[in-house]
Amino acid sequence: MRLFFLLSGIVLLSSVNAQKRKSGFEEGLMPTTDSVVIYSGVVRVSDSASKDILYERAKRFFVEIYKSANDVIQLDDKINGEIIGKGIFKVSMNMGIIGSQPTSVYHTLSIAVKDGRYRYEIKDLIVDYYSEGSRIGSSYIPGNQVHSPIEAYLSSKMNVHRRYCEAVDAEVKLTITALENAMNKILTTKKNDW
Repeated sequence: MRLFFLLSGIVLLSSVNAQKRKSGFEEGLMPTTDSVVIYSGVVRVSDSASKDILYERAKRFFVEIYKSANDVIQLDDKINGEIIGKGIFKVSMNMGIIGSQPTSVYHTLSIAVKDGRYRYEIKDLIVDYYSEGSRIGSSYIPGNQVHSPIEAYLSSKMNVHRRYCEAVDAEVKLTITALENAMNKILTTKKNDW
């Protein structure tokens, strides 16, 4: 009887793990749509700000979150209430005994605004780092520049890639939280008299 329950438990766990990895992606680790990682949402703003006020808040967010908003912003359409930027954030990839690998993650952030709400989308996440060369016996394998979509890491079965996806996910969520704070911020219209 115990053997029956043990075997049933193993079969159940195997089927749960198989369901988590549909199309090579681990379900729930990062949000995917048609096998592409996309973070998106529509957020209502508590003070029911106008489209123009939300546009100004979004523009200020780009200035505050990126070192040079002018280099990041690719589309700035005040009439339609849309800003699209291509930015970079840094994460550290833990490579186990080798140590940590500083890594850049390129991404596209788009914000569209309407009266009382905004929509954001973070997508096109590209991992970029330099892989050091290594010596195996008398042979030397040269290093190379890695420039790969995050989906390649998400579909990998290696634990180091899973941890890396978790680090990228955490950084994207920090960006989303910073955006929510910026879009809910009440901007004063008083002029400073200095």
